[in-house]
Amino acid sequence: MSVHDPRRDIRSRRIAVIVCALAAAVMLVFAPIEELVWAPIAMTDGAYGLETIYGVFTPSALAMGLVSIAVAFLLGLAAITALVHLGWRGRLGSHWVHVATLGSMLVWLGLPAMFFAGFGIGHTVSDELPPYVGRSSAAGELLQAFALVAFVATVLGAIVSLVLLFRSAAVERRAWQAARRSG
Repeated sequence: MSVHDPRRDIRSRRIAVIVCALAAAVMLVFAPIEELVWAPIAMTDGAYGLETIYGVFTPSALAMGLVSIAVAFLLGLAAITALVHLGWRGRLGSHWVHVATLGSMLVWLGLPAMFFAGFGIGHTVSDELPPYVGRSSAAGELLQAFALVAFVATVLGAIVSLVLLFRSAAVERRAWQAARRSG
């Protein structure tokens, strides 16, 4: 007969919190760099430097693009902080799979958030500077692959979480039936 060790359970959830927070931080750091530096250079096929690219922006268009990326960055930072705070205290689920599923979801949602935040900058580059190639940089493609892996981990984590949920419900139902029979 095995004895349930709550410290072991919280330890595995804390490890999941740390891993997911680090993965989300990687996305949070590199996605804005992709949107502000690497993608504009890749869009122009390296024909222009950053000075030329950002020289075509009107001050208001540049300010709007930078503010939208800053807002996405701050929202991502707040989400990572909430994940760490709640996960460290053990309030994100009863199993490490629940924590990892939420963390991986946070990772892959970071890429579309930065993509939409950098939409204004991408449109200005595509409208003003030929030759517009319309692609991501190599680092951006790595971020996309990283987000795809996180998305697959989220889907698999959700399936495992459902299995764990049904399994614990069945255990509780059997315990309730046994208690009811014993009187």
